[in-house]
Amino acid sequence: MSDASQFYVLTLATLYLITLIGALGLNLQFGSTGIWNFGFAVSIGAGGYAAAVLSLGAVTEASSQEYIFGASLPFPLPWLAAIVAGSVVSLAMERSACEGYGAITRPSCYLSSR
Repeated sequence: MSDASQFYVLTLATLYLITLIGALGLNLQFGSTGIWNFGFAVSIGAGGYAAAVLSLGAVTEASSQEYIFGASLPFPLPWLAAIVAGSVVSLAMERSACEGYGAITRPSCYLSSR
């Protein structure tokens, strides 16, 4: 197997496993309990966006892409920032769960909304 095809297979497998972890977590919440909780997807999205923005390189003249921030931080720092960003978003939704946001995380809010 050539280096390019090995890189492709490993990248595809990594993305598949990351998506599988998110899908299993969502299935645990919605499939087992029946509670609609979009806060889970929003917090994962916020963490993924933070990791992507902080790990992209700076804009060069040769590339036609433009990045918002382009910090190009080393490996563990974007992941730590993703954890912080996802936690901040989920805590903000937890505080306002009874006020109509997408996350229904408290049983009292869920039962009073029916």
